[in-house]
Amino acid sequence: MKSIKIIIFALLCVMPLLFSCEKSNQQQPEPDREYPNLIITSGDTVYVGIDGGVCEVLYEIENPVEGKNVEVVVNANIDWIENIDVEEQGKILLTVASNEEAPREVSISVKYDIRTVDVILCQSGVENVTMSEFIGYYYGAEGDSDAANYYFYIGNKEFNGIMMAPDAVYYRIDLYAGVSENPARAFVPEGTYELGNGEMGTFTEELSCMISVDASAMSVAYDYESGTLVVTRDGDNWNYDLTVSIGGNIHHVVYNGPVMFEDYSPSEEWKRPEGDYSAVTQDMTIEPESISARYTGFEDGGDLVIDFIDGNMVLSASFFVEKTDGVLEPGKYNASGLHMPGTLEYGGATIFFGMVLESGSYLKITDVDSQVETFGFISGGYIEIDQVEADEYYFNIDLEMEGEYSLTGTYQGVVEIASGLDPEAVPGYGKLK
Repeated sequence: MKSIKIIIFALLCVMPLLFSCEKSNQQQPEPDREYPNLIITSGDTVYVGIDGGVCEVLYEIENPVEGKNVEVVVNANIDWIENIDVEEQGKILLTVASNEEAPREVSISVKYDIRTVDVILCQSGVENVTMSEFIGYYYGAEGDSDAANYYFYIGNKEFNGIMMAPDAVYYRIDLYAGVSENPARAFVPEGTYELGNGEMGTFTEELSCMISVDASAMSVAYDYESGTLVVTRDGDNWNYDLTVSIGGNIHHVVYNGPVMFEDYSPSEEWKRPEGDYSAVTQDMTIEPESISARYTGFEDGGDLVIDFIDGNMVLSASFFVEKTDGVLEPGKYNASGLHMPGTLEYGGATIFFGMVLESGSYLKITDVDSQVETFGFISGGYIEIDQVEADEYYFNIDLEMEGEYSLTGTYQGVVEIASGLDPEAVPGYGKLK
């Protein structure tokens, strides 16, 4: 037992010496030395385009050390950084190869003396995507135009035109091509279409975009910087080959399968909304107490909406106007579905799980107790407007609802038009142009 105690005592005496020796072998900062500081002035991320080329990493050194140079270390498996040049003080030049694959990035270590700073180099690339879903809307041509509007989505999940699926991506195209001979079976003619301003053979920069939807169904839209769509047909199958640039990356999107466009083309015939909703069942008279007016269109024309308010009853009248200077033109506005200047838009709606998304001109009555909404969609008749004074107008309302019930009334008062924003088209609402 005594010998064991001696051994333990000896070990206890030796251990401090062992730790002391280990500590003395480590590199310790020299207390009198002024150490350099490496600062990357071009930011901690460097972006390179899809075509590659020479990119710069800029830096500054505080308290430089004589004889010390900047070193750059890149993962040995990275073969797309072809050359690194550190000859010029304060600047690192990297030659990056072009990228025909997915976007890529690499961490680069910049070293100087005992300091190391990491920089991320990100290069744009090509996103190759095959889509499985197609949903389209045919809006036809306005007036005597020979360019019809085809508005559609290509996506990786189903889309009912109202609610997009979570964790989904959709590419939206607002395209102009020849008028379909049969609006009920419309299709985009075969050919090549470029991103443009809505002329024949283009899809618009204004409404075309990629839409990314997260897990909570929140969506973000990304504009196309450039784009080409090639449409070909093989029997009943269509091939849509879309190439667009978004944020410097190239997206190559392919859809192959059947194509169907719902018909929203201009028509003199009013169509009852599909689905169940509470509809008016009698003739009505409205005695507006007040009105509100707003313009919701584009620079070359759109809808001037005036709400005539009578308690829990509101007539929302949508006048299709040619100018957007905030002036209401007197005249007789006949209800129509032709989307022509000087007309009153027919009423319509998209109905989804009992939710009514109304559009155009309609009467809405809200029950005070139950909050149930009853609709009378405008199917005919007119509103005649006379100007009394500078901003004061007289309205004579003589409309038809649901194809068989009348809605009449008058109103006189000042009309102040609120400036509206350019709206995005919402399938089911009709597309303002």
